[in-house]
Amino acid sequence: MVSEDTKKEEKYRYIYDRVAKKIFTSGTKASQEYLIRIVSLATGIPYEKLKKGFHLIHPNANLKANLVDSELDIAFESDEYMISLEINKAKARTTNVKNGSYVIICYLRQLHSSKDYEHLKPIYQINVNDYDYFGDNDFLYMSKMMETRRHKSREFPIYIIDINLDYLRKLGYNDIRNASELEKYLYLFACSDRKKLKKIYKGDSLMGKIWKQADDVLKDIDLMLYYDEKEYNRQVEEELREKARQEGMQVGEQAGKLQNKKEVAKKMLEKGYNISDIVEMTELSIEDIEVLKDETTD
Repeated sequence: MVSEDTKKEEKYRYIYDRVAKKIFTSGTKASQEYLIRIVSLATGIPYEKLKKGFHLIHPNANLKANLVDSELDIAFESDEYMISLEINKAKARTTNVKNGSYVIICYLRQLHSSKDYEHLKPIYQINVNDYDYFGDNDFLYMSKMMETRRHKSREFPIYIIDINLDYLRKLGYNDIRNASELEKYLYLFACSDRKKLKKIYKGDSLMGKIWKQADDVLKDIDLMLYYDEKEYNRQVEEELREKARQEGMQVGEQAGKLQNKKEVAKKMLEKGYNISDIVEMTELSIEDIEVLKDETTD
């Protein structure tokens, strides 16, 4: 269970699915401008290109009616691009798989006839993560399909961008004041200090409107007590399960490496190698080699 102190702190953070969806899809001019600006800064696509022909996509954007968990968080199309934006509270294997499926949904959604292959819009999957996906302490990562050895890109218009909110959380007040425009826009989702947010967004009319929208959602007590607490607990439990799975895999991998070293050491013993040479080659201890020597002799 989540402690009362943690719940109190989380109450004033906006990294909830419902809050983010409300901010980005409320239909106001401010929310549309906020969404397009964030996408433009994250992708490098000019603001005016994203704005041209802008329209939100219904959350249930899949073509297969019985596809499980296929509802998008926020998605929109312009005349030239298709964008999916997801809010990820906890790192888990299922979250990663779902985000990948959203890319496929956006891709297939454009195909109705063979002619459509000639006019596919590039797809950008933007993941706003409450954690560092790659663990390199960068704010933004961009991935695309490429050949692994030569790093040559494939002509396949799909890009995945991971934004690390944890990076913003570690910044001091002066750091965030001098941060990039994108970092300032997204700091709302990383900070729970309302006094700090007030100072940072002072005089910013757009962020003033966006912050008010976020507060209006948080004032819905039933929503916060029922949906977000349950969702937060669920995601924390999923994160713990994923961590345990990863640790189990590491233990198994280490055990496999040790067994391989022992097999190599046995073969070296059979061929008459000195124990000191075996220790150097396998990095096993002398005691381990002596045990293996006794087993080989038996």
